[in-house]
Amino acid sequence: SNTASALEKLQADYVCDGTADNVEIQAAIDALPSTGGKVSLSEGTFNLAATINIAEANAEKGITLEGQGYGTILKINNSTNIYALTFVPSTNGIWATFRDFYIQCNGANQTTGGGGIYAAGAIESLFDNIYFNEPFNYGIYFYQISAGVFGHHNRVTNCLFDQGDNSSGEGVGILFQSNDENRITNCEFQYMGGAAGTIAPAAIIDRTGLNTIANCVFVSGGEGIRMVDASRMVIANNIFDSVVRNNIYLKGTEILVFGNQFYEPNEGAADNTYNVLRVDYYGDNAICNNFFRSNETASKTRSFVQDDGLGRNVYLGNKFEIQGAMGTSIVDITSLDNTVEGNVGLSIPSETKSVWMKNTSGGDLAAGDVVILKSVANGDEVTTTTTGGDDKVFGMATRAITSNTYGFIQVRGKTTLLKVDGTTDIAIGDYLSTFTTAKIAKKATAGDQVFAMALEAYTTNDSNGVIDALLI
Repeated sequence: SNTASALEKLQADYVCDGTADNVEIQAAIDALPSTGGKVSLSEGTFNLAATINIAEANAEKGITLEGQGYGTILKINNSTNIYALTFVPSTNGIWATFRDFYIQCNGANQTTGGGGIYAAGAIESLFDNIYFNEPFNYGIYFYQISAGVFGHHNRVTNCLFDQGDNSSGEGVGILFQSNDENRITNCEFQYMGGAAGTIAPAAIIDRTGLNTIANCVFVSGGEGIRMVDASRMVIANNIFDSVVRNNIYLKGTEILVFGNQFYEPNEGAADNTYNVLRVDYYGDNAICNNFFRSNETASKTRSFVQDDGLGRNVYLGNKFEIQGAMGTSIVDITSLDNTVEGNVGLSIPSETKSVWMKNTSGGDLAAGDVVILKSVANGDEVTTTTTGGDDKVFGMATRAITSNTYGFIQVRGKTTLLKVDGTTDIAIGDYLSTFTTAKIAKKATAGDQVFAMALEAYTTNDSNGVIDALLI
């Protein structure tokens, strides 16, 4: 750099003058052989008037760009709206290593774009010990090699992403789009999420899936992690401290969320607006062994979990601890076919279980239909009954199951769908059993096998009732 020592300048192959230092850095990269090589940057500030291109011709066999730690600063000039580094893939993608430097993205002084590293076509690249400060749009933007050809298997480790919230753009730490099977580990994201927030003001946005985010720290800012139509993710062993919006927003499927810790969530947000975990649209996720602690301020956090997606999620072994009262409820899970078991801090109605069974009743089942176990060797079939108080009563269908197909049967927890007959008046707290009309429950009498308790009265003399009940 222009501010390097006399000895460093004497030993250097290229010496920058403090103006458009990207020219010298670009020349050093372009001079590397096709077999790859290394460019080392001294301590000091390198002022960038244009982006530094990492072309596939230079990086197909792997190159390294390294500094001396955070004392090596790549600073983007005002109003240039560039990324410090830009990948230029063609066919096979780019293998590269970047480590030990500081990118001052200068996002507060950009107007239309730019950030840290535009990693289009990144394959098996390593980003280690880099400080990304004030990205206008993205600290790292992982993108495809070409249309329909994904980048993959990159690693981001020991990096710091900071002050994206100073940006009038996206201000996001990492964006994944058409680039998967990556690992983000041991990184810190603080005060991320710019004013634009086209998708969301967040630390990480994943629009691809098949990525792992583990052992990271998220502090304040907008959202922590947002999945957008992304599946098969792992989010594990992270700490979220005072993250303002939803700490994790899941809009995807087959996502495993475990071992995370959430403290002082939604700090600085409007009361009763955001959750710790938001599960939206999709289902088939597992949320296990996480620690949730509410904000100290009452009603600051809406719910620990809001889930109104497709259901079929597993909530197992989580700890919910309340400091200030929740704005809406401890959990607000309205999706169906979930298993919610073994969590500390939840009341009995919040714990639910649904199991995968085959409908062999000879007809279709609808949501709210009562079923019994069928006497078959496999033990995985259900049918209907016209026997009052049937001792094989099992549970209730949560949605339509056609004849001779499998579907979910709820066997425990609260439901709002149970079909009942009110010929014998049903009061809140009454036990329920099967009725003499198929698929319907009634008030239990002496000797009946009980499977639910009424949480709502029904006294009309017909079999058209649909009530809240607790399956037990």
